Amino acid sequence: MAKCFNLHDPFESRRLVIQEELRTALGRVAGVPHTLLQELLSEQNSGLYALLVMLAGDASLAREEQSLSAAVGTELLMLAIKGQEAMEEGANAARGKLLAGSFLQTEALSLCADLPSGVVQSFAELCRQLQQEKTRRREHQVWPEMTERAYLERAYSRSALFAATCGKVGARLGPATSEVEEALTAYGYSLGMALQVQEDLRLVRALPVRAGRVVMKAQAAGGVPLPMGSARAVMRSYVNKANKSLSVLPPSLAKCLLLDLTTRLFEQSE
Repeated sequence: MAKCFNLHDPFESRRLVIQEELRTALGRVAGVPHTLLQELLSEQNSGLYALLVMLAGDASLAREEQSLSAAVGTELLMLAIKGQEAMEEGANAARGKLLAGSFLQTEALSLCADLPSGVVQSFAELCRQLQQEKTRRREHQVWPEMTERAYLERAYSRSALFAATCGKVGARLGPATSEVEEALTAYGYSLGMALQVQEDLRLVRALPVRAGRVVMKAQAAGGVPLPMGSARAVMRSYVNKANKSLSVLPPSLAKCLLLDLTTRLFEQSE
């Protein structure tokens, strides 16, 4: 599949706009210290989910100001959830993030209050599913049996669920057909699955070489029965699925950028 080249960097330009709007929104959140704001903004993949919302919104011909509001609201919700997850995993340093979580979530919902009802429904459904997953983890303490299937379910409960919602939100911002909405949701799902495997591989590379070559270590469990070579194959498979899901979209700059996004995110992963 041919890569689309751009004279300027559309990803960086959008990220700069997102980061500026995110700083403004975070500045309105009471009870969040400046040091915590800087930490949140500097985290791995900061702004990525917001970027996905904006690109999906472009593909659905959404209004730019609505796409930006939804994008920043999505990112605030992700930051709130990350803080809650870190706290639940016992990180003492995450107490400040947990404390700020409810403020961040309130600001996220405030940004989305005037968006189409389908967008608000998407966020409500995401929060419901995340709450169900939290209850499941609490009941089992950790994942009951880290089989390959359980690992993929865990990946869905984290990155894929959120990224799929980003694609759906972007589609619902504009006059997209149900076929386009399904395509953008599927794109987000596959992208999120690939991102989770990529993150786990990154963590493996930080382990001692002997341990890293034997088995892929999961972020919040004892281990995953996926050799690193198999994990790379799984990641590539989801990248291909993400690109293939866009085949129903008509030719456009937005489609081109979504295809370029997978190249940019995963070309250095081998």
